[in-house]
Amino acid sequence: MPCRPRLVLALPASVLERLHRETARPLAQAALRRRIEDPGLVPTVGPFAAACALIRAEIARAREPIASAGIPQQ
Repeated sequence: MPCRPRLVLALPASVLERLHRETARPLAQAALRRRIEDPGLVPTVGPFAAACALIRAEIARAREPIASAGIPQQ
């Protein structure tokens, strides 16, 4: 299943790839990385497909506990 959030369904894959590259670029700056790491976060940059896979895995992992808690799907 491709990672295509509803908001960007109309955008071509090349545009999504460029958006990913351009938003990942600032993480190469040491000052910004330190600001992200200081509170204990781990900045990670990888291929767009890897980000999609991570999102899909997190959704799958959270599905059962959310259903068990009776939280309605929105």
